[in-house]
Amino acid sequence: MRQSASSDAPGRASSCNYVLAHASGVIADVETLVEGDGVLRPENGFLAHANDYLIPELMEHDKLLPEHPDTAIRAKRMKELLTEHSGSLSVETMMEILKDHHNYPQSICRHQLSDPEAESATLKTISSMISRPASGLMHVAVGNPCQNEYHTYEL
Repeated sequence: MRQSASSDAPGRASSCNYVLAHASGVIADVETLVEGDGVLRPENGFLAHANDYLIPELMEHDKLLPEHPDTAIRAKRMKELLTEHSGSLSVETMMEILKDHHNYPQSICRHQLSDPEAESATLKTISSMISRPASGLMHVAVGNPCQNEYHTYEL
């Protein structure tokens, strides 16, 4: 974990997660928090991430996980499906994985709950993206991928 290099440098105002990929096949996930940042690398040929922090030094500062523990459930399911399809992943397979409803309502394809009083009722999937940097293609579904078509964009 890295912290600001200088005490007089402005502090980070918010937390974010960035997935970076290069046409050569190199991929990294940069987790940032006000308290520091770190980089995740693929394990067993893939990298799966949801809305929680995976770097141990950052996990203790994750203020949203106690309120939304389902994010860890979703990440675990994604890892299971990627492992199951290891060696045979295609765009079509990824589309099906991103439509997965196992563990509903804490599924990868997350739907807004009809009961406004339910825990995490307003959380939902707002888009689904599959990027293929080597070919310069990105496949995007706006909204839940189980209800919306993927459109292909050339980068």
